[in-house]
Amino acid sequence: MSTILVFGASGPVGRFLLPPLAARSRVLAVSRAPRIADSAWLCADINDARVAWPAAETVLSLGPLDAFAGWLERYDTTALRRVIAFSSMSAESKAGSPDPAERALAARLLQEIGT
Repeated sequence: MSTILVFGASGPVGRFLLPPLAARSRVLAVSRAPRIADSAWLCADINDARVAWPAAETVLSLGPLDAFAGWLERYDTTALRRVIAFSSMSAESKAGSPDPAERALAARLLQEIGT
């Protein structure tokens, strides 16, 4: 059975995709916040270079592409066969957030696309 590593699994798209993916593959969902005792969830930050990421044949990224690009540069791609990466709507959806970190993310993403 193949292994799929899913970044952004706790978001709206991730929550929708996890059940059908898990029906056909071993899914390791990644989130920064701990989940109820569930071996299919890995509590980690994609930006943390110290994390020993498990080997996966497929990686699915549902968050900001800049963080994923940094992760991909550090990851041992020996077993990796497929990468699926969706961009983030954070540049728009988090611009007015009450959370300063989310507003900073939105500003950074807007700066990267040159708007």
